[in-house]
Amino acid sequence: MQNKNVLEILSYANQYSYSDMPVALIYADVALEKARKRGSAEEVFSVQRDIGFIYEDNAILDKAIEAYESAAKTATGLHDTLKTTIFNDLAIVSRKIGNFKASYSYYERVLELAEKATPVDYFMLAGAYHGLGHLHREVGIYDKAISYYLKSLDISTHLKETVDLIVSHIDIADTYAKAKELNKALEHIDIAYRLANQQRAQKPDDLEAKAQLASATNRFGEILDLRGQYDKALQKYEEALTIYRGMNYKAYIARTLMLIAEAYQQQKKYDQSENFFKQCLQYETQFINVDQAELHYKLGTLYREQKRLSEAEREFLKGLELANKYDYKEIIQKANYQMFLVRFEKNDRESALKYLNLANALNDSIFSIEKARSVAGLEIKFNSEKRENELNSLKARENRLFLILSIGVFLMIVLFLSYTIQLRGRNYRSLKLKNEEIQNQYKRLEESNEILSQFAYVVAHDLKEPLRSIGSYIGLIQMKHGKDLPDSAKEYMQFVNAGVKRMYSLLTDLLDFSQVVSQQPGAEVIRPEEVLEDVKANLHNAIQSKNAQIEYSDNLPSIRMNRLHLLQLFQNLIGNALKFTTQVPIVRIEGKEDNGQIILTIADNGIGIKKDFSNKVFVLFQQLNKKGQFEGTGIGLTICKNIVEKYNGRIWFDSEENMGTKFYISIPAQGV
Repeated sequence: MQNKNVLEILSYANQYSYSDMPVALIYADVALEKARKRGSAEEVFSVQRDIGFIYEDNAILDKAIEAYESAAKTATGLHDTLKTTIFNDLAIVSRKIGNFKASYSYYERVLELAEKATPVDYFMLAGAYHGLGHLHREVGIYDKAISYYLKSLDISTHLKETVDLIVSHIDIADTYAKAKELNKALEHIDIAYRLANQQRAQKPDDLEAKAQLASATNRFGEILDLRGQYDKALQKYEEALTIYRGMNYKAYIARTLMLIAEAYQQQKKYDQSENFFKQCLQYETQFINVDQAELHYKLGTLYREQKRLSEAEREFLKGLELANKYDYKEIIQKANYQMFLVRFEKNDRESALKYLNLANALNDSIFSIEKARSVAGLEIKFNSEKRENELNSLKARENRLFLILSIGVFLMIVLFLSYTIQLRGRNYRSLKLKNEEIQNQYKRLEESNEILSQFAYVVAHDLKEPLRSIGSYIGLIQMKHGKDLPDSAKEYMQFVNAGVKRMYSLLTDLLDFSQVVSQQPGAEVIRPEEVLEDVKANLHNAIQSKNAQIEYSDNLPSIRMNRLHLLQLFQNLIGNALKFTTQVPIVRIEGKEDNGQIILTIADNGIGIKKDFSNKVFVLFQQLNKKGQFEGTGIGLTICKNIVEKYNGRIWFDSEENMGTKFYISIPAQGV
């Protein structure tokens, strides 16, 4: 080892990074000592960064942060390229650890260094935009995430970086999937899959090309899985599995086997599912710690679905042991709740209550994390928009300087018209003051709306967690003491339970409403029939349970709109049509362009709306049917009205009681 140089020793460390972390760190320490003796700051930087990689590979993120921060200090006196790379590493790990504010700050520093480099460092610029896409996706700001991914995609297209193009399309597909826009997700994962196949054909023996194809294929399968296309999903998983086995990538083989097992479990094909889960266990040591804990938890859910309670309990306890060891709170909470259900079904009520208390106690911790994530999301959104505004302001100042110089020259030429110009100047200043006053009022109104929207979001979000606990304990009381309660008490308990469910539904809808209010209108050209396919996938269970018919042509007029807004419009109106009916639902969607307006109609055969209620339909929290007759909170149509008005459109309806309802949506065509 004495005769090896630093990079050769580091290569040994990297080989053991996944399989034996202690050995990898020993090699890294040897390399670090050698680099320090040589007095090479760049070599010290490389070793410190590689130590960060080793910890990050093994999900020990606090240690990874420490290693990267040491590398950042070493890079202080070195060239900017090293600073850019280490800030990018710190941004990634800060995001993974949940410190979103720090992550955003590091990405800003990467952008600053990449933009001022000579020449501009487009590779790091693309990487930073891609990272910002990850960050915004993580905190649930999907439209902003997509915009950053597309910026990265544009740069990668210009640089002809096929590898980065594939990664960008995979992540865009994943973001659309999280936003429940499955058609868009399918479109981008198909592009990634085709690019990966082309790359594999050009480099048949290249390991990275094979790995990228397998990754794109697996993600393709997961999106098909979300659409309920399980057979096609399984074909993709098997295709990816063949590639990984050919490369002997054991960790990825195990991950793919778990995806196959879950797909069979979704279809209630328990024998096949158990077979693939057991194959996963053969590769258990290859999993990173969190996936190992998740594996035992998922195998436990499979056994519990089959009422194999002792086997389920064994797996949940294994998952708990691993999750407690590494403090994976979400898995601990889920496994404790499943243990509550198992012990309750085994009539061990005292032990069941213990696990329920543990699960509920962890809810507060997880909820605090979610709350911090939501607040971080709002802060990141604000900082992101602030940065864009500052860039726009800088451009505006440059334009104003040029304008002032031009006006000076112009005034010298037309001095003899000074009196006329003075008169116009007075009028201009007066008009400018009025405009500024209007702009200030508008800004204050926007700020008030933003504050109200954030207040509604936080209030609704905060109230959901206590309701979960109330619901859990009410259920436990009913199961444990239900037989001993008098009839009147049983009835009261049912009222409480129904109230909790209704309140939970109300808060969920209020969250949706607060998010719609804060969102800006979009100008993407959308084909409504593609969005309707996503809506059908989202409402699949309701459609199937009622044998509903959703009818529309494949030539509906395209419309300029934020895709999420159009999805919410259709989903709320079609969801109401499925809900408010006493017969087999039939929903027909039609569209046309007329006098510069796109007009969409959604007609149903439901219970209809009384004419007396025409002024209340779009009012927040208004329910027109008798309480308890149909589920609902009275927010859905308010959301629809808010969305339509964002686009200077209008929404109205025709209806007769017991004869169905036809909603009309009119949106300016805007040159579609």
